[in-house]
Amino acid sequence: MNTLLFVSKCLTVYFDKKNRKEIEVVLKTIEIDWDAVVKVSTSHYVFPALYCNLKRVGFLNYVPDDLVVYMKYITDLNRDRNKQIIQQAIELNNLLLNHKIQPIFLKGTGNLLEGLYEDIAERMVGDIDFIFSKEDYTKAIEIIENEKYYSDKDLVKFQRHYPRLRNINKIAAVEIHHKVLENPYSTILSFEKINIDAELFSNIKVASSQHKLLNSVLPKQINDNLYYSKKISLRTVYDVFLLLRKSNGLLPKTNIKKVDERFNNFIGCVNFLLKIKNLNSFKHTNKSKKYLNSYIAILKKSKKEKFKIQILNNYGSLKIKLNILRFSFTSKDYRDFTVNRLTSVSFYMRMLGIKYKEKAI
Repeated sequence: MNTLLFVSKCLTVYFDKKNRKEIEVVLKTIEIDWDAVVKVSTSHYVFPALYCNLKRVGFLNYVPDDLVVYMKYITDLNRDRNKQIIQQAIELNNLLLNHKIQPIFLKGTGNLLEGLYEDIAERMVGDIDFIFSKEDYTKAIEIIENEKYYSDKDLVKFQRHYPRLRNINKIAAVEIHHKVLENPYSTILSFEKINIDAELFSNIKVASSQHKLLNSVLPKQINDNLYYSKKISLRTVYDVFLLLRKSNGLLPKTNIKKVDERFNNFIGCVNFLLKIKNLNSFKHTNKSKKYLNSYIAILKKSKKEKFKIQILNNYGSLKIKLNILRFSFTSKDYRDFTVNRLTSVSFYMRMLGIKYKEKAI
């Protein structure tokens, strides 16, 4: 837990004087377990961001020389990768514009394209994510597949994005979205809502800071069922931090009470990790206090809290399955998926815990 808090505060030293002073005192007076720092920062995908922030405030002289060399090496590699991702994104954008389709870039790639980071090397990016209107979605897939992008996964029609597409000559995979969140919350981050206040940079459209904030947090809470487990990545925390600075600390609202409460609870954990006063318009409530206490208990490896979360996670997983069944009565895409599952031998074998491999035809 102490290492996590140390790394979290280090990510803010360039922006916050109080944290900068406190971290410098720690670096001067306490023997740092740098192996633990490397382990935490790499597992949370903020290793380059840690290096960049320490470098900008002149704190690298407190870091072992061999580690500085390694940090610089990884950061330089990530910068080169991100340069290629930016170029690939620009090429895809121009390709789609030539077909009169305007994508809206999301997540890390969107942040890179708009210049959110002081140094593009800070952000470790996986895929290029963008979203399209329902009318352009199928056409965009066809256009990109014609550029030798391919997928080795089957399409599930009701999923929020097309199976990840790859091109052997390109550095990043591509995810083509028609929605960001699963039902029943898909309208919160629909293309239509994101498009209303999307920002344009040199013919490149990216989601607004408010929608990026929602997109940084809600997919993990809703799609990945991580609200109860409280698995909070420092990469997400750092993105949220920078986006909040850009939007003067204003938290977005979905006008869905349950969703807004959960988002607020997440921000309470962000504030705890970063230790910056008046960072945002977070509201202290009994629920946010309870959520934060649970998060802290997890960091302290509380067995009682882990057991409680396991039960809640099982409940959340069951709820997702029941929602798919519920939507099957009103949606053909959900119905086809459900029928296919219920008539599959492998499905029942997995349910029984038996390994099963379907024979090739």
